[in-house]
Amino acid sequence: QIGPDVGLNDLLCCDKFDVLSEIDRIDLSTEIISGSMDKLTPVKFSDYLASKIENSEYYVVEGGDHFMQLQHHKEVNGRIERFLQRVDV
Repeated sequence: QIGPDVGLNDLLCCDKFDVLSEIDRIDLSTEIISGSMDKLTPVKFSDYLASKIENSEYYVVEGGDHFMQLQHHKEVNGRIERFLQRVDV
């Protein structure tokens, strides 16, 4: 209903948003979850985050794509629950 122009604008904005030089400033416990089949945010981006964020945990959902939180919800939710228990929120 909103048309392809809105979707294109969203993608262009995402493409222009770049804070990679600031990533190493993150000083919080971080859980990075990536889908092995994600073509929009490939594993190499999560590899980068994990290498730059000092206190991070990194997990790849095998077979997960960009919607892994729906396809593999039990696995993803389990990782998030364990992370939250570790950081004692």
